[in-house]
Amino acid sequence: MKTIATFLASSAVAALAMAAPAQAAMIGGDCGDSTIDAVTTGTYLGCSGAYEGNDSNDQENVMNALSTLGSNLGLASGTWGYDSDDKSDADGNGVFTSNPGGSSGTLSFDSPMYGIFAVALKASTYYSIFVFDGGTTGISSFDFTTDGVAINNDDGAGLSHATFYSYNAVPEPLTLLGTAAALGMGVVMRRRNEEA
Repeated sequence: MKTIATFLASSAVAALAMAAPAQAAMIGGDCGDSTIDAVTTGTYLGCSGAYEGNDSNDQENVMNALSTLGSNLGLASGTWGYDSDDKSDADGNGVFTSNPGGSSGTLSFDSPMYGIFAVALKASTYYSIFVFDGGTTGISSFDFTTDGVAINNDDGAGLSHATFYSYNAVPEPLTLLGTAAALGMGVVMRRRNEEA
């Protein structure tokens, strides 16, 4: 009986591993807190990477990495969004004011970014992903280095581009239920007041 249970458990683990979506392979080490030197307002939450490739051409793996990172950071369930126009090397620099090409510098936004969002930094043939919480005050800019983005002999390579990723939290069912109940109570109270 024990042998059958062990076989079934092993088979289930193997089946889950085969069914798991492809993940971008992390290339040696942690992108590290030192990569984001200063956030003028808001909060820098964490990072993931370095990954080999170009985030712009690797959206499935970027979204998987963002989902995992969001879960590891304890973010509420939500969806990440990508728009190819939201890159620093796009026409007009996307949501950024410029595309600084050095191995360090400041990335500034056209206007403050509020709530949860992510920025991927691409240098050489690697990228790393950084998650921020702009809260209600917003983040206008942050200082960066590409150390931890490009690795091995490419460590300290110039920034190719930064990409902005939006985040939309999905309200939990109890929150939706509470909102619906509150709206319903408001309707009942108004009807009572109108009848009185």
